[in-house]
Amino acid sequence: MPLIKVSIFQKNLNEGLNINVIKRLLHAKSDMMVLPEYFSADVNAKSLQQIQDRTKSALDWLIKLNHTYKGIIVGGSVIKREEDGKMFNACPIIYNGDIIDWYYKRNLSNEEKNILTPGTEPGIFILNNIRFSVLIGEDVLQESFFKELKEQGIKLIFIVNKSFKEDSIYYEEILMKHSKDNQQVFVKCDAVGSFLDKKLKGKSMLVHPNGISWHVTEQEQEMQIYKEIMVQV
Repeated sequence: MPLIKVSIFQKNLNEGLNINVIKRLLHAKSDMMVLPEYFSADVNAKSLQQIQDRTKSALDWLIKLNHTYKGIIVGGSVIKREEDGKMFNACPIIYNGDIIDWYYKRNLSNEEKNILTPGTEPGIFILNNIRFSVLIGEDVLQESFFKELKEQGIKLIFIVNKSFKEDSIYYEEILMKHSKDNQQVFVKCDAVGSFLDKKLKGKSMLVHPNGISWHVTEQEQEMQIYKEIMVQV
């Protein structure tokens, strides 16, 4: 079974995309890197529309990072506007300094439903002989998504996420169940800090069919964390 090294960046959204952040990531020596949902939002963003205004600079930042970091980047998510005006919570897949493909979040939050359009297709990607998929945030509440990916033979799934402190979504239980039932491996990357003035709680983790093999400590749930983990699929 293939063994890959994955860099998880549990990012503090309050810090923005400053030079210190990118300097840390440039030294990563991994096959893949994953960032959290809405990774480019900061304390000055007060609406989804303001986050959409940051999309171009966020994508430029990811591409710049990939000019030095040579692995595959699962680029968290941004708000992507299509030519017809529809907007999506979208995860860019970046490799060789270019955007290779996108995954559009399919199960939107109540707040997102007011402005965004849900995606309709599963995101299935094959790069460097690594076959993987992506789910964003509330996508994990849809059991059918996991079954659909199982039918497609997907074993490795990245969860790009943000969790509010008051959230009642039990990600650990959900992911452990689906991992065991479907023999899938989940790499979950959270954000910390705050999002649209609401406090976040980071619970990044690695889930295998036999349980959680790594997660941030309770003390790290409010801290920006960079972690390299080995993932066997």
